[in-house]
Amino acid sequence: MKKLLRHPSSSFAAAGLAAAALTLSLGGCTPKTDDTKITWSESTSEAVDLMTKARGTFGINGTPTAVWLDPRSEMLYEAGHIPGALNLPFPRLEAEHTAALKGVDVIVVYGTDYEDTLVKAVAKRLISLNYEEVYILRGGLKAWTRDGNTVEAGPAKPKETESDGAESENGTR
Repeated sequence: MKKLLRHPSSSFAAAGLAAAALTLSLGGCTPKTDDTKITWSESTSEAVDLMTKARGTFGINGTPTAVWLDPRSEMLYEAGHIPGALNLPFPRLEAEHTAALKGVDVIVVYGTDYEDTLVKAVAKRLISLNYEEVYILRGGLKAWTRDGNTVEAGPAKPKETESDGAESENGTR
């Protein structure tokens, strides 16, 4: 009787294929979000309109729950941010997005200026996390102040509960 000999690498290949199949079946790969899925708001007034305009036929669906999202560091946020903005630095996005953005329909991400690559990365990540209405304010804080809007300084305020219901000066919660 002949003995069949296996090449040692064949068992490693089989194990590798099995691991790859298991990873795919458990959702290890997520669809890639490319730059074409990013929507830019060309002006601060357009961004405010996206956040406050009533939805549906004749506005029957009401206004969306919207948030300005500042993904910069806490230090930069405290130096100056859009009034009422949520500070969620990129390193904390994965862990905190579910609680921080619960019930939010429209997210407008902004950064410091026109060449802020961080906001693009955050917007792409939010899209890949299945947030549908994610926009980037082109020009960020630089455009915001250029258009005559005020900037707030200081630490983030505690998140309001639904019972508080107060709106900020730019019409967002």
